[in-house]
Amino acid sequence: MAAQNKDGLTALHEASLRGHLDLIWFLVEHSANAAVQNKDGLTALHLASSRGHLDLARFLIEHHTNAATQNEDGSTALHLVSSWGYLDLTWFLVGHGADAAAQNKDGSTALHLASSRGHLNLMWFLVEHGADVAAQNKYGSTVLHEASSRGHLDLTWFLIEHSTNAAA
Repeated sequence: MAAQNKDGLTALHEASLRGHLDLIWFLVEHSANAAVQNKDGLTALHLASSRGHLDLARFLIEHHTNAATQNEDGSTALHLVSSWGYLDLTWFLVGHGADAAAQNKDGSTALHLASSRGHLNLMWFLVEHGADVAAQNKYGSTVLHEASSRGHLDLTWFLIEHSTNAAA
């Protein structure tokens, strides 16, 4: 069960990516290691979360998977779900130890990613749970830069109302 293919994927990775809870349960019950990372540093939780599989994420967390694990670029499962707009998974991951203010290697937070994709409801949640609206990535871009560069008026308004430095 620990065998990895050329991309570093295990059977658990494959089942997580495709949403097969029954297989994940079977593999974990037979000692599959949910903490194994593929060649890009992705765990089964990263893969399940990136596809919006809340039931799989719940199972993996209940079986001692760390919600704060980072992949090769420093992204957590929270970064991935924020980019795709999965509010239910965002809520779940934050409730199970994911840091709303965590930055990846580029310095981007989940809030940067939600902002760039226009996910206002997600942004609201992240700000309420500690995300910094003034955080800058390594390129100097704030969340406000992300929202305004993509023409998101509602997000820009939200960020200004939540004390973002409008001169940034």
